[in-house]
Amino acid sequence: MSISAIPDNYRITAEDEDQGYKLFVRQYLPSDEPEPTGEEVYLAEILIDAGHIHRKTGVWPTVGEVLAVWKRDADQRERKRLR
Repeated sequence: MSISAIPDNYRITAEDEDQGYKLFVRQYLPSDEPEPTGEEVYLAEILIDAGHIHRKTGVWPTVGEVLAVWKRDADQRERKRLR
């Protein structure tokens, strides 16, 4: 699965979050499967964070909404750093 093949308006599901955890775990646990690529780890982070957003809001976010949260959080960190 490639992040570039997933549109920003794709609404993430619980099954997607599960796949994200499986990708993420492959990085740390011995497995017959190859270690995930950087793109797969990035995708896993999006899917896992979507689960966190769902638990806070009760709504599964889109890929674009997860990325918007990341940008907002980064902007807030930068403003705090500049104070």
